[in-house]
Amino acid sequence: MQAELYVLQAFQPKSGNDFPPAYEKHGDRLAFATGIDIQMGEQMSPQEMRESILRSYQIGKLHRRHMLATTHMLQYIMPAENLRALFETVREIQAGLHG
Repeated sequence: MQAELYVLQAFQPKSGNDFPPAYEKHGDRLAFATGIDIQMGEQMSPQEMRESILRSYQIGKLHRRHMLATTHMLQYIMPAENLRALFETVREIQAGLHG
């Protein structure tokens, strides 16, 4: 048995990509691996980081074609508080606390 899966990885908002319209246009054919914006997260507060992850998760969840993933590799300049917010938010999602 073979399954075909088409995934767009590293969908980066900072590069001008807009997540909701992309789902509207391609969501029936593509899954998106995105939602944890590392580049923008370096400049956000921990609360903004959390809200950004949850917003992307909710958009992806609606379309059921989403893999929560980072948009870029973690860099040394990511504030430790933002890393904590990132991991705590992902743990909450995994635990089913956000639907």
